[in-house]
Amino acid sequence: MQQRETLRNLSRIPSAEAARLLSDLALNPSAPADVRLLAVRGLGDQEEALSSSAMQAALSDPDPQVRQAADIELKRRNPPAAGWLITSVSNASQAAGAGLQPGAIILEYNGKPVTRTEELVRAIRGAKGSVDVTVLQGGKRLTVSVKGGERLGVNGDGVADFAVGDAVYGLTGGVRGLQGTLAEY
Repeated sequence: MQQRETLRNLSRIPSAEAARLLSDLALNPSAPADVRLLAVRGLGDQEEALSSSAMQAALSDPDPQVRQAADIELKRRNPPAAGWLITSVSNASQAAGAGLQPGAIILEYNGKPVTRTEELVRAIRGAKGSVDVTVLQGGKRLTVSVKGGERLGVNGDGVADFAVGDAVYGLTGGVRGLQGTLAEY
């Protein structure tokens, strides 16, 4: 318990030393999977240059939760498309029934583009009947149908990419740490 709290606190310190320690833990095969998972999530709050290589390496972790966390953190930093990044899906939810998975990016809800939580909430609340949700999942653009006006049963936050010169930068919307209480839709 204390080790996990220390990891959470360490992830809040933006420094090269914190990133190095989190990277070492994330890639330590003898560390328990839940410790590696917390370390990968903590790397998401660290400077990109210091932690991206560790998250790339974590994509090969033997534990599927660690791999998924690394995939989500990398998509937050460099999203493949503008939309709303799903970080978790509730069991027995509309999203789960439609086959949506963590790491998918909602591109449109009922024909309306979404890149911010507020946009997704408005689209859900304004929809009636069966609606289409367009997502990018597993590198493929998919459209699934859900019941409009009802929660999807997902947590996440908005991601958008923009170009400056030849570089592409990822932006995230929402507040990390509050996404579970503010963005469950």
